[in-house]
Amino acid sequence: MIKFTAPEDRIVRAYTNGVTERVTEKVTEVTEKVTENEQQILSLLLEDPAYTYTNLSERLSISRKTVSIRIKSLKEKGLIKRIGSDTKGYWEILL
Repeated sequence: MIKFTAPEDRIVRAYTNGVTERVTEKVTEVTEKVTENEQQILSLLLEDPAYTYTNLSERLSISRKTVSIRIKSLKEKGLIKRIGSDTKGYWEILL
């Protein structure tokens, strides 16, 4: 039996508090920049990053054009990015 020990600064749990604080700060910054309508889209993209404009419009009961405008706004704010193609890609949320 071999037992490996790591220095305390290399253990993941040692960084949990710092990461949590940074994520909380980012979320606060994002909620200040994002409208309520854009927040709804972000919530759905967190649920499933593979959602298309059609999926989002059906889930939110709004037109595809409205979804397109909100997605464009989120892209311009640097909050989301499309990875891959329109049909087989997904949305990456940049927090």
